[in-house]
Amino acid sequence: MFRVLILERDTLVAKGLKTLVSEIRIEVETKYALNVEGALEAIAGKVFDLFVIGVSSGENDAGLRFAKIIRQTTEYKMVPIVFLADAKDEEIKQIVIEAFYGFRFLTTPVTEAIEAAFKETVSVFSGYKISRRDEGYITVIHNGEEQNINLSDILWADIENKIVALNMVDGKVYKFSHSDYSIKKLTVKLGSGFIHIHRSTIVNKRYVKGIDYTAGWLKLEGVERTFKLGITHVDSIKKQFGDDENQKGEI
Repeated sequence: MFRVLILERDTLVAKGLKTLVSEIRIEVETKYALNVEGALEAIAGKVFDLFVIGVSSGENDAGLRFAKIIRQTTEYKMVPIVFLADAKDEEIKQIVIEAFYGFRFLTTPVTEAIEAAFKETVSVFSGYKISRRDEGYITVIHNGEEQNINLSDILWADIENKIVALNMVDGKVYKFSHSDYSIKKLTVKLGSGFIHIHRSTIVNKRYVKGIDYTAGWLKLEGVERTFKLGITHVDSIKKQFGDDENQKGEI
């Protein structure tokens, strides 16, 4: 679960930002606070992965005070921050640059362009983006860079040691944390062209080459390994490919 805390004194802006975050990810928890006290109360009970903080160059600004507090703690010393400030406030950006590190800076009022930039920024920090309208693609952050992956190019996906791996037709492998995207949610995202064959494995139906229900395995074109069939998934596999006791070779 990726957790985001928003500190913004304007209630409408805070709620609007929370809505924007919810459009980016499935497995995300977003809280907002209107003052430092509320923000401190929030982090006392849970660990957050990203802070979105409204700031200004005014004296004793609440956002700047909170940012300094979290940067002084070991737990939040390196957690990314998105600072939001009025575009007309020419001093605040320099203040932030001189006082902080590990941040992105965006301006208000929140126009459509700023909304897009905000969602993109949160997506990069969270490590995984699913808001793409084109359902034929999935977008991941791999080695720090955004990759738009065509679903038809994925041979199979599996989980090992809490890491999801997308194994591609061309041999490439894209990995991300299981906490970012569970195998169940990934099954839904990949769509009807894929089938869940084991608790930790999803395969592209287009590349299924052979199945042996008795031995409990499945083969994919161009892949040497065999894939174990999960007992609880056999019935759904049979519905897709037929229920002969043994199916070997080409299907």
